[in-house]
This record gives sequence, structure tokens and C-alpha cells, in this order.
Amino acid sequence: MIRELIDRHPPHGWTWIDCYQLDRHGDAIAKRQLFVMPARLRPVHVPPVPYAARRTPARGAR
Repeated sequence: MIRELIDRHPPHGWTWIDCYQLDRHGDAIAKRQLFVMPARLRPVHVPPVPYAARRTPARGAR
């Protein structure tokens, strides 16, 4: 999730955004504020690991 912070007045072509750092499973682990140039942003397509694949085996189970 990304939200532009419109109450700040950065130089032309730049903006402040609130966003979340995601882990390899696609879960938010940290909130970040970034100063970015939107014209230079690019999407990153990394498929998250499914929830079933994240479960660790019970102790003693094989």
C-alpha cells in the first residue's frame, strides 16, 4: 500500500510517500516514508510464498 503525502511541498517532480516494506511472504514488516521521483518508480513483481508453504513442521514430526 502506498499513500502520497500531499501536505508536504517537495521540489517539482518529487513527492513524499508512506509505504510498507514487505517480507518474502508479502506481509508488511515496517512502515517507511520515502522521498521519491514518481516518474522513476518501477513495479517489482515478486510472487509471495503461499501461507501453506510457510508453516514449519511440528516438533518431532517428520
